[in-house]
Amino acid sequence: MTTGLPTYDVSSLSKGLRTEVKGTYYYPDALQAMMKAHSGRQNSDFTAEVTIVPEPDNPHSASGNTLSVRWRDRVIGHIPSELSGNFQQLRRIAASGFDPSTLASVWVSKDYENQWRFDASVQLGAPDLLVPLNDPPVDGFAVLPSGNAIQVTKESDHIDVLADYVPPSGEGHLLVTLHVVEAGIRAKWEGIEVRLGGERIGELTKASSEKYVPAVRHFDDLGLLTVAHATIKGSSLAAEVTLHAARSSELSESQLSPIEYAPIPRLVDFEENPRNYPVADRWPGESTQRQNRPPSQSFSMPLHTLARPAPLDWGELLAPDGARRANLFQRGVVRARVRTASADNSAPRIDYATVGQCERIMQAHGGDPARVREFSGPLLMGLWWVLLVLLAIVALIGLVTAPVGLIFTALAVGPFVYHYITRARLQPPFDKQQK
Repeated sequence: MTTGLPTYDVSSLSKGLRTEVKGTYYYPDALQAMMKAHSGRQNSDFTAEVTIVPEPDNPHSASGNTLSVRWRDRVIGHIPSELSGNFQQLRRIAASGFDPSTLASVWVSKDYENQWRFDASVQLGAPDLLVPLNDPPVDGFAVLPSGNAIQVTKESDHIDVLADYVPPSGEGHLLVTLHVVEAGIRAKWEGIEVRLGGERIGELTKASSEKYVPAVRHFDDLGLLTVAHATIKGSSLAAEVTLHAARSSELSESQLSPIEYAPIPRLVDFEENPRNYPVADRWPGESTQRQNRPPSQSFSMPLHTLARPAPLDWGELLAPDGARRANLFQRGVVRARVRTASADNSAPRIDYATVGQCERIMQAHGGDPARVREFSGPLLMGLWWVLLVLLAIVALIGLVTAPVGLIFTALAVGPFVYHYITRARLQPPFDKQQK
């Protein structure tokens, strides 16, 4: 059996996003040991740290994209083959001598033959955001935990710097540093400047700066740079940067007193084609861990008839991200996916969801986040305006053909009116969010 490597956390921008683990029925011994170590019990779930290990030599994969999910280097399942190709940038971590790590949620139950059943999912974010594009400082820094999104301002003044970091996909994960500077023209105040590779790329507003100045000052006093997670989106012409970092008031005492002064290791250089990373063979072999499929699992049953999956955190899925609001069609395709994945074929209203939030919801329910962006563009918006015009025409016809016409108008327009009126009653986190 291969030996596990030092780990590299890839869950920083993955909160609320989960990917199902396939093939857990082949590894009951490893999962039972995992359950015992974490005090798991029947009809409940537990959380454990796991690693995602590329297996380029796995003979069961024609593509060479196999990613095994491991606990203490024991395989407990695999990332679905239809999704594993999207996560191949994890090879960069493996080529750097680390195992990508994240959190797994495992629901424990027993099937109709009283055999243990394990339904697992791992916390994995959008593929382009798993691994930072750039390296952290060499030494002497503290990392703020990930938090709600805050837009960086004045990035347009620094496109000469940002253009070098925009990946081919148009979106990526960055490690930036935060610095307290004097801001304001007449009335001076302490602001936060955002730097990338030591160069200024923008700043936070006065209100946002106030949330970070105490933490940055604290780490400055310890002789440490303050590093934060951020995302970049755009092209060589224009780019936006969004900060994802916990505020000063959200930090615990242990986070304010870091033990490690270089908590994020440096990686090999980024390659657009992940197959260019030199990755060691890690397939553990056929007989070491994998077992024959239990007879009780030899037929297909809906997941919800045997076990309840771990609940999703809608607060995390709908955390403000600074993205533009999703259109009617994008929200519709996401709700359809949620209904498909739901045991009771239901889906909450997400009237105020942004495009980024819709992508998170789609992935958390086993869908392809790219589907959300397929339902954008001028053609679909044109169809929406056509629909509004038709409704207006129906209303006018109803007015001139009263009273019978008014009845048909009420039947046609009523649902839309009811929909907009009831928006005000939506409860958090589904209500209108503060920007």
